[in-house]
Amino acid sequence: MRYYIGRGGLTMKFQKKIIGVYMLFSVIVSGIFGSIFFISGMRRYKEREYAHFQTISDIKIEQMEGTLEGMSSVIKYFLSDVEILNALQEFSKLDAQTYGELYYNEAAATIKEKLSTYYLIDEYYRVIIFNKKGNVLSNTDYGELSLNRNVSYETYPWKEKVSNRGGKNKILGLHKDDWGQKEEQEVLSVVKEIQGMDMGYIEVQQDKETLDKLLADVEGNTSFIFTTKEGEILYTNNSSLDTEDIYEQMEGADDEIQRIRADGEELLCLKKESEIEDIVLLTVTDVNIM
Repeated sequence: MRYYIGRGGLTMKFQKKIIGVYMLFSVIVSGIFGSIFFISGMRRYKEREYAHFQTISDIKIEQMEGTLEGMSSVIKYFLSDVEILNALQEFSKLDAQTYGELYYNEAAATIKEKLSTYYLIDEYYRVIIFNKKGNVLSNTDYGELSLNRNVSYETYPWKEKVSNRGGKNKILGLHKDDWGQKEEQEVLSVVKEIQGMDMGYIEVQQDKETLDKLLADVEGNTSFIFTTKEGEILYTNNSSLDTEDIYEQMEGADDEIQRIRADGEELLCLKKESEIEDIVLLTVTDVNIM
């Protein structure tokens, strides 16, 4: 007994095959275009995040530059005033045996008057004039900001770092306030040795709390490490980081975002070097923007 398949049956089979091939082709094409769209979207996302990361770094280094420039301007202001320079010469010769002798000395009074402007008191934690005679003056010598009368040039721990620099300023990274009575207070300082006849030093301080507010991480996952160009750590908003290890990994790096490992975690880090101050910024974040 023979069975025959009519033309209608063959046509149906052929149509089903065509539909099947078309559907498979559509799935493949959709997958290809979907992958291209996904990859393209991820690339654009990555580029946006990288640009944002760069922008954050630019903002933070400008903020620190502004802070240090302001502190240096205080020093320039003092040393460009002839009356202050004359007073500093007399002050460097003063051999005061008591605080009273220092307080009522004419040269000291002139210096203290110039120190005690509202702007300096409001903008900075402390401005100090000190010399090798052991004389110390501060613009915030009152209340909880009173000077420790037992400290002087002899006990100053940064003598070697700030001396014999040919008039160049020295930035001292976060450290204990060497002049005050508050043991827990940390400050960042700019110090200059006044040139000529052992006229002493001027130090401008900014407290850690002010820096923390200025350099706060608004993103919630970004850390900032400031160093000198020689690698001395100046400030970080994240004390849990191994800052020296991160600096060593980024030493010699260009201005592109780098992958590093720190504390067993993979991180992204961007190095920016200031053109106007002796600072380098390392901006560190997690790898989510990848």
